[in-house]
Amino acid sequence: PGYIPPTSWLPWWDWSASEIDAAVQSSRWELLWQYYSNPHMLEPNRLNFIPMELRGLVDDARRLQLCRDFTFEATAATALTAHHATPIKPTMHGMSPKKAHEVVCTVDYTRGLLASLSTMGVEISHAVDVGAGQAYLSRALRDDLGLHVLALDWSTVQSNGASRREGSSKKVSKGKLAADSLRTGSLSYETLRINPQSLQRAIDNWVARLEPSTQGKGNVPVLLVALHACGSLTLDILRTFLTQVKDDSESGRWKPAAALVVGCCYNLLAPEDQRLLTGRQMAFVENHLQMAAQAPSQWCRSPEALASTKLSFKKTVWRALLATIVQERGAAQDHEVVGKRLGRINASAYSSWQNFLEVAGQKFGLDLTGAKRDTELAGRVEVFQFLRCILGPVVESCILLDRKLWLKHKLEGTEFDVRLVNLFAQSSGSARNTAIVVEKSIPAS
Repeated sequence: PGYIPPTSWLPWWDWSASEIDAAVQSSRWELLWQYYSNPHMLEPNRLNFIPMELRGLVDDARRLQLCRDFTFEATAATALTAHHATPIKPTMHGMSPKKAHEVVCTVDYTRGLLASLSTMGVEISHAVDVGAGQAYLSRALRDDLGLHVLALDWSTVQSNGASRREGSSKKVSKGKLAADSLRTGSLSYETLRINPQSLQRAIDNWVARLEPSTQGKGNVPVLLVALHACGSLTLDILRTFLTQVKDDSESGRWKPAAALVVGCCYNLLAPEDQRLLTGRQMAFVENHLQMAAQAPSQWCRSPEALASTKLSFKKTVWRALLATIVQERGAAQDHEVVGKRLGRINASAYSSWQNFLEVAGQKFGLDLTGAKRDTELAGRVEVFQFLRCILGPVVESCILLDRKLWLKHKLEGTEFDVRLVNLFAQSSGSARNTAIVVEKSIPAS
């Protein structure tokens, strides 16, 4: 109440508070999502119901984001896991269909990457899985590709869990000869606080244990991989890569031969990394980084996903309406509510408006009986939340392109190049599906 929106908002601000035309037969966010997903599929009466200015905003959000389609050539195994088929390998025991798909795709892509590098005279037998978690990918790189793998994670709980899984899968994996590489790999675990300096030292010590004759030669090529490296971990890996590539000292044992890094959790970026690396005058705030995790294209990929999205919008709208109601009732009942939060409540609380008020009233110690739902404000919050969400992929695209351009600039004068690869199918549940790939350039013929 009393809020005056920016002038540029007025076309959709007024529209979102108006009554929905009966012919539209859907909520505002669903209608806008349908236009966002495929504007050509909307019937004329439904299309014309959306203000032209609002359509323009949606068009811009669609245009400014990177294509996230599954891009690399998949094997049969990759294609199966993309459609949530039953995991096809015994070593996938314990993985969700989503994780199985990600591991299969990463191994698949790595196999091709190693083959490509081999044609350029680079033979890789060592890989470091940074932020390995339960080490699903680490074991697959060892068992399927015959690589010596160092699995690094900061969490003792994760590393211990990975060790337990290793013990339970010994019958199918330990000492297994990789069929396509005709070599036996190994797997080492280490727990440490990861930053560029500790990462470099951990790899150097690991290579020293495996290859003691390499001191000062720096000739062991190492592949750096990370499957969903949280926050600044992605940048720590890339900074380590850059430092080692440009290190001309004779003290090292290894050199990075390639990197395959999928980032996530932009909201966990360190404060100094919440900016564009290329120096452009743009700083991200918490809202930008939180919304970058949104994948609106996948909201309705299944009945379960649609139900989850509908509930998410209902939660956002009803909680926004509650704020005003609590303030008014708190003042009327002489009850202090400043600083109090609703917190997490069960999904069943949203089964009806009255049930929601009852649960919220118990949380705040207020009688909220009979509070009306402000339909005009509800419509405005719903549309505002939709617009915030469709900007998420734009923010993530900005982050990914910035990292790519920054890396390309830093690698000028070296033999490496950078590209973005959509490694997973978002429809599998892998919303963060774009990998930053650093590899040697193919010489011009």
